[in-house]
Formats: sequence, structure tokens, C-alpha cells
Amino acid sequence: MASSAKKLKVQNSKDTREFQTWWTDKFGVINKEQQKLDIHSASFISLCLDESTDVTKSARLAVFARYCVGNVIKEELIAIKSLPTTTKGADICTAVKNSIVEKEIDIKKVVSVTTDGAPSMVGKKIGFISLFQTEVGHSILEFHCIIHQQALCAKSGLTSLDNVMAVVTKIVNLISAQALNKRKFDALLDEVNSVYNGLLMYNNVRWLSRGSVLERFVECLEEIRLFLQNEGKIEQYPQLFDVMWLSKLMFFTDICQHLNTLNVKLQGTNKTIIVMIDLIRAFEAKLQVFRNDIIAKNYKYFPYLKKYINESDIHETTNAENITEEFISVIDSSIKEFSTRFSPFKELSETVKFIMYPDVTTFHTLNFSQFDWLEIEDFEMQLIDFQSSSIWIQKFIDMRKELELIETERLTSNISKDANNKILETWNALPETFNCLKKLAHAILTVFSSTYACESLFSEMNNIKDSVRNRLTDESSSACILLKVTSYNPNISQLSSNLQQQKSH
Repeated sequence: MASSAKKLKVQNSKDTREFQTWWTDKFGVINKEQQKLDIHSASFISLCLDESTDVTKSARLAVFARYCVGNVIKEELIAIKSLPTTTKGADICTAVKNSIVEKEIDIKKVVSVTTDGAPSMVGKKIGFISLFQTEVGHSILEFHCIIHQQALCAKSGLTSLDNVMAVVTKIVNLISAQALNKRKFDALLDEVNSVYNGLLMYNNVRWLSRGSVLERFVECLEEIRLFLQNEGKIEQYPQLFDVMWLSKLMFFTDICQHLNTLNVKLQGTNKTIIVMIDLIRAFEAKLQVFRNDIIAKNYKYFPYLKKYINESDIHETTNAENITEEFISVIDSSIKEFSTRFSPFKELSETVKFIMYPDVTTFHTLNFSQFDWLEIEDFEMQLIDFQSSSIWIQKFIDMRKELELIETERLTSNISKDANNKILETWNALPETFNCLKKLAHAILTVFSSTYACESLFSEMNNIKDSVRNRLTDESSSACILLKVTSYNPNISQLSSNLQQQKSH
């Protein structure tokens, strides 16, 4: 977006900031008007929202909307609001309602709301979703962000290994949080020609932090021992020579790498809920494979653990069976966490699959409990007519072939294309004879599976309004954020039409 601004030539400008303000405000107005038109034309809309604080401790609420415009699915920021005092469900509901009014959005079009699962969002009586659903006037789908759920599964399923993480964090802080120790350790790594330049500090808020910290700790384990030996502090950490503790450390590192891999796959915008559910299902199946791998003591999927066991002959110790049972218990706990936390998504899995497999979906497997307001009373008859037509069935068979090619390119060539638009295009090609089927498909296609868009926005917010630019007003920073995250392109001709050319003398 910044590159577009450079195309506008402003000569002899007395104040560059004045022009930047004009550009931001002018484009913001045009963007808002175009967005209003698009949302007004959309049949359905879904929301995702999250709340965070900026560098000045101001509470900011980000609200994204997902809607269909022609053959394109858009995920756009519709508001970033400041919450002056409290951040209760009622405050959030008021802010969202005001944003909807400003955008002239028909609130009855809202299909679903995805949040981070905080009490202020999902509280049974005074949580945002409960209050907002009353305003909407019909049932809506409510989802707890899949990525947040996965992170909670990773945290809750591995609680028995918290003592391992506590020791690792203590040692890392001793070395990295103290300037002199850090310099000494960095010099040691340089002396032994290590590929690493230091340890990583643990941040329990960041999704990938724990796995990254553990991996770096294990990779630098010998250097850590040597450093503590040189500093005369090795006796304070007997765990570094304890076979059982080190086995747990290696297992913990391996399982966290698997969880991090899943988390990275879940990240990103414009991902349909069916893709996210498939990733979760796949990982649940992998957990069973991991469990069997531990039981068989092959450790095929636990490289750090396997390497350590081969080097230390842990199988010859009396506690070998006990630690194996502990590992199995950890995996069983993770399996239970995933099964419990993702049950709401699984209840809708067959209904969600309808957008890709309408030709083989049976009516009785569909869950319409949250879609009773769509006015699709003729759905069953239309489904029969659709599945009896070889012409319309073939369209979805061809679509799935194209999706297979898109996925193959993504996996083999790292070329990412938006498969969602291909699904939407296929549904739009159907005649209005199947309007009930199209309504359900369009509604499902709008659903946010995560709050990743909000999380990415907050990262941009912290880059724009940082400690150096902390006097930026909320209005100015919001305008800058909008320029950064929007997919709408500026109309340069329209923007420049009101500029007065400054001729040289």
C-alpha cells in the first residue's frame, strides 16, 4: 500500500506529515465506502474479534469480517476500537454494535463469531457472545479460535512436564538475562564453533516459544554444562546429569516440535474451517502413532529421545519402564485434551464438509440447529434434485480435482493459491433452483476458524505504535493499521483528482 502512495507526486510540500495525513484519511474514506458496498451486497457475514493492549496500555478491540463478494471471499478489518475503561462483555458488545452501525451492516446477516475464548467473550450470561446473540435475534455459531485451542491443548496436556520447563527456564534466565553471563556464554559458543549464537528466552504468551526454547537448550546442552562448570554453579543443577530428567527433557522437546509443526500449519488467513478441522483430525491420529511408537520403544518420531537413549543405555536402568509409562500418560492426556476441546467443531464436521461434497452428503448427517434462520425449508428436496443431476455433480467432481492440484502445488512447490475462491466460484455457478443449498454453502464459507487475522493485526499495531512513536493517537494508528492490513487497492486517479499541481517558476 505504501508503494501506491509513492505514485502520487507532491512537489514543494511544506509538510510531509500533512500529505501523509491527507493520504491516510482520503484512502480510508474511499476504502470504507467500497467496503460498505461489498458488505451490503453479501448475503452473509461472519466476525472474528480479539482484544489487546498497545504500548501505551490502551485497550484495543479488533473486529474482522469475512464475506463473499462475487467469486472472492474477503477477510477485512471493519473496526479497531479503543475501550476507554473496562473490557467486559458489555463494553465489547457496545463497541461491536457501534462498528456494525457505522458500516451500515445488517446485523441479521451474521452467521458466526470467533473469539479467543476469554471469559469476557464467552461468559454464559454477560459474555460478549451471549449479549451479541440477543442483538442479532437468531442463533449464531460461536467458535473458540482453533489455534488458541491447540495452544491450550499443548499446555494442559503436558502439565506433568512443567517441572522440566521450570529448570530449563531457570538456567536460561541465569545465562541470558544477566549481561555478563550472556557475553561469556556467547564467547563460549563462538569458541567451540557452535552454529548458535545464544539461548532463547521463554515467553509463555507466544505460541511457538516453548518448543523453540527447548530445542535450542538441547542443542546447546554440552555448552551449558561447560559454562556452569566454569562458573562453579554446576552443582546447583544436578538435573543436567540425571538420566531420568534428561529423558523427560528429550521427550518434552520432541513432542513440542510436533505441536509447533501443527501450530504453524494452522496459522494464516483465508483458511476454511474444513481445512482446519482436517489438520486437527490428522494430528489426533498422529498422537495415536506416537503412543504406539513409545510402547514399541522404537522412538521413530522422537529423534532427540532416541539419540539420548542410544547414548546413555537408559534401558538398562530400573526406572526405564516407569518413564515409558509416564511418556504414555502424557500422550494419553494430550489425546484427551484434543478430543474434549475440539468436540464442538467435530459436531459440525459433516455439515462443514457439505461445501466440498454436496454430491455425496446425506441429508440426515447435516446439523441445521444453528442454521434454522436461513429459510431453507426446501433443502432436502433440492438436495435430491441436485444429487440426481449428473451435470451438477460433475461440477463438484471437477472442482475437487482442481483443489487437488492446488494442494499438490502448495506441498511440492510452496506455491500458495486461494482454494476457497474456487469453492465459492463453483457454488455461484449453480442456478437459483438450488438456492437453499447455496445459502448453506455461502454461510459456511464465511466462518472464521481462528482469530489469526486479529493476532497479526496486533503485531502490526505494535510495529506502528511502538515505544518511539507512542504519542500516535488511537485514530492515527488505526488509520495506519487499516492501510497495512486491507486488501482493497487505492484508486489513484480518484485520490489525485483533488490535488492541486504545484508548477515550478
